[in-house]
This record gives sequence, structure tokens and C-alpha cells, in this order.
Amino acid sequence: MVYGVKNFTGYVALVIAGVVLLFAGSFALNNASAVEEAQQESQQNSQQEPSSEATEDTAGTVRIDSWGSVVDLFVLLGQWVSGDNSAEAGGRSIADIFNFNITLQFLRSTDEPVAQEDTSDEAVEEAPVEEPQEVQASGGFYVSGSQIIAPDGSVFYPIGVNVNGPESWNNSYESLRTVGHAKDAKRWGFNTVRLTMCLGQGDRNGGDYPDDVLEDIVDEYTAENIVVMLEGRYDCWSAGAPPSADQYVAVRDEFMSRARQYADNPYVWFNLFNEPTRQANDPGHDTWRMIHTDLARDIRSTGATNILVVDGSNYGQENHGDNGYSVVDTSDSAILKYGDDVIAAAGSCNVVFSFHVYTEWKEDAGAMARYIDDVQRSDKALLIGEVGRTDDYNEAAGMRVETWENHANVQTVYDVAPDYGVGVLAWHGAATDSFNLVTESNGPIAYWAARDDFSNLTEFGKLHRNLAANPPAASSAPGPAPTCQPV
Repeated sequence: MVYGVKNFTGYVALVIAGVVLLFAGSFALNNASAVEEAQQESQQNSQQEPSSEATEDTAGTVRIDSWGSVVDLFVLLGQWVSGDNSAEAGGRSIADIFNFNITLQFLRSTDEPVAQEDTSDEAVEEAPVEEPQEVQASGGFYVSGSQIIAPDGSVFYPIGVNVNGPESWNNSYESLRTVGHAKDAKRWGFNTVRLTMCLGQGDRNGGDYPDDVLEDIVDEYTAENIVVMLEGRYDCWSAGAPPSADQYVAVRDEFMSRARQYADNPYVWFNLFNEPTRQANDPGHDTWRMIHTDLARDIRSTGATNILVVDGSNYGQENHGDNGYSVVDTSDSAILKYGDDVIAAAGSCNVVFSFHVYTEWKEDAGAMARYIDDVQRSDKALLIGEVGRTDDYNEAAGMRVETWENHANVQTVYDVAPDYGVGVLAWHGAATDSFNLVTESNGPIAYWAARDDFSNLTEFGKLHRNLAANPPAASSAPGPAPTCQPV
């Protein structure tokens, strides 16, 4: 039994010593043989040098090994209180003793050895240095070559829509808010939604969608096994221009915080930046490489292995209009040129690349097929993060009529992408910019306004619903999970 006593005043010390003696008496009544041995030892110790009665274990500690020493200590305390601070026990003054911890060890047998700490050089080992550990990307989504593998081990084909997230420009319309519509997404056959997020930059239409709604969206949709892709839109109009230093920091801080928050929820993915560069080739590619490798490394430093989604260059489209919308090679494609660098920065695991399809692509199915094939042959997973076409409301027809030149490009997506297992996300599920899936409205209308029989869809909506209802079958067996390397 060990008691520690620190920094006593004299009178308190007397009281404590008295308590110790009372304890000793009680101990003796219950341990007669031990008391007798202790008394004999006390008599022997009274004839010995004081240094044998109190032995120093380590700096600042005095061990009292016998009952006689307890009595001597009591006497010394009395002398110290009377003003004689020169009194010594074991070669040390009583004042010195009380400047340290005193350990009182009562031994049931004086023959029992007192364990001493081995402080020799041989006994002192260096504390192991913790190295960053590899993390097996299992138990959730993972990327294997060009495949995305779902938590159930099947090949995952992302199909869904862009929807409104925190501070989105569409949130001034109550009817366009995302919360409460996960069941509608399931009804369409969607398994993925991409959140339009302004990351605190404010709502374009003056509305206010509190940031804490993000948790509500994530909780509701991921409970239905729907992926929620958080989009790094550093302002409401971020498209084509790389982020400023302040904007980069805003996205980084938001995503690192969310990565820690959702590290255990594999249905939360991070789309690092929305359409971050304008140029289809250098110097846009160098900027593209820098911001994506830096942010991928920052997110992985939190320990989260969630899927990271990386938009291509040139407004996300990757293609370059100057070459006739028909050829994509490494001079045009940041993904083909620097994609491996981003994967390495992300710990060599769980990166999906994304391109957007608008006017740069036109109707050239051959160019799109070649591009997808080139990316997949380089062992990169790919999806189409945005595709859409506009319409205007026709009063005479009482419905929306599509008007924009992007119509042929959209048809190309639905003709080509499924054959390669490339997922498609429609722009937009609840927008105000005329990219609509549902007709019959002269104002903003969301995908969840579709009738139960889907009879009120635009031509774009029909294409997308047909794909969601008839997703492509996996062309090959799921590949193995990668090992995420420390960054």
C-alpha cells in the first residue's frame, strides 16, 4: 500500500504522522506476526546508522522500510516543528524530505525484495516513432482501375442529378430545396446526387439556405444508399476561372472539415472544384494540376479515404473547340496528361475523374468514344458530371420546348456513355436556368415534380429517366480494392 505526501506544513505533518501511527496500530491488531517482526526490526534498526532506516530509491523519493522508521520519522517531525530543521533521517534533513514525495511502503515480510526500476542504459529503449499507416480501402466505395466498386462489392454505375446544396443560387425558391426528396430520387432510379454549393459565398438570388442543411441532406440521402457528392464551387459562378488564393483556402478548409466529419460515411464523395480552368491546354493544365494535387493531398491528410471526384479542364469539358470538336489527346486533356499526379497525391486510391458535356462536344460520337476509351485504358475511372440542354416555355403548346444547340451533344452522351459503363449526372435536377427534366411549368420546376408514370418529362428528361431505369450491366467482374498510401 503506497501513500504520497507533498508539501506539508509542520502541523499538518504531525497530524498525518499521527494518523500513520494509528493505522499502524490497527494493522498490528490484525497482523500479530507481522507486528512482532516489525518490532524486532525496529530494535535492530535503532542500533544501526540512520542511513539504513530510510533509503533513497530515486531522486525526490524516500522509502520507509520498517515500523521503527515510522516512529523515527514521527520524532523527526516533532523536532522540525520545534524549529530544529537540521534533524536528519537517512542522511537527509526533514526539510529536504518534505520538499519531495515520500513513499511509505509497509511490507508484510521484511524478506520480500523491493522491486527497483531498471534505469540502466540497456533497459532504456527509444519510443517507437509512429509512421503513417497504409489504409485498405474496403468497407465502402473504392476505385479499381477504371471501375467504381460499391460497398456490396458490385460495379457501381453513377446515375443521378445535380441538386441544390448550401448557399446554392436556387435556394430562394422553397420548391427547389433538396431536403425531403430522397424518395423521389429513388423513384427515378437515381443513386447519386451532386450538390451545387457556393461554400459560404452567398445565394445569387438573395435567398438563405443555412449551412446546417447539408447534414440534413447527407443524412437523408445516404440513408437511402444514395451518394451525395459535395461540389467545390468556390463562388456561385465558378466555371472556367481557377480559384484565387482565398477561394482555394475556403474550399480546402470546408472539405478538410467535411472529410473528418464524413470519413466513416462512404456515400459522401468530394468533387474538388467545379470546372476550374478555362484553357483546354497549358498553362491551364499546370494550374489544374497544382490545385487538384494540393487539395487531394490536404483531404487525404485527414485520414479520410472517401471518393474524390476531379473535373476536367476547359470548363470541365476537356475537349477543345479549335480542333473541330472531334479530337481529344493529351494536349487537350488535363485528365490524360496529369491525372496520374492527382491519383498519387490522393494516396494512390479512390479518385474518379469527371467531364462535362456542352457545346464543345457537338454530336461526334466517335470523338467521345475515343476519349472515354483513352481514359479508361489509362486505368482511370470516369463519369459525366454534367450534361443538359435548355428549353423555353411555349405558351401555345403549354409546355417547355427545347431550343439550344446542345441537343445533339446530349443525345451523343446517352448513345455512347452507357456502352463504356460511364455514369451520367443531369444538369440540373432543380434549376432556374432552363435545364429542365420536367415540363408543364413556366417557372422553376424540380425533377420530383415528375408524375408517377413520368408522362410529363422533357425530351432530355425522357433520355435520363430511360437510362436510370435501364442502367448498363457491368462489363467485367469487380477489381480488387487498392491500398491507400499515406500522404
